[in-house]
Amino acid sequence: MSGPAGFFEKPDFQFGTKSMLEAISESMATSIISGGHLTSALKQYNLSEKVSHISTAGGALVRYLTGQKLPMIKCLEDAADRHSKE
Repeated sequence: MSGPAGFFEKPDFQFGTKSMLEAISESMATSIISGGHLTSALKQYNLSEKVSHISTAGGALVRYLTGQKLPMIKCLEDAADRHSKE
């Protein structure tokens, strides 16, 4: 899950985010939660210990998992290539 389903910070709008996080935390599947807002929500609902992986990277994690090159990783790979040829 990447990003909250609503304005969970206000009790009247937390149902979607809270329900989805509870369902994910109860699942036996590998669970990946990404983004700073969802990290805060997990803490708020005391669910942090019940998910497999938490990343504050949000969109970067989604891009990485879908096989896209991240700019910083690309820079590190390029630097490693340059230095291995020296």
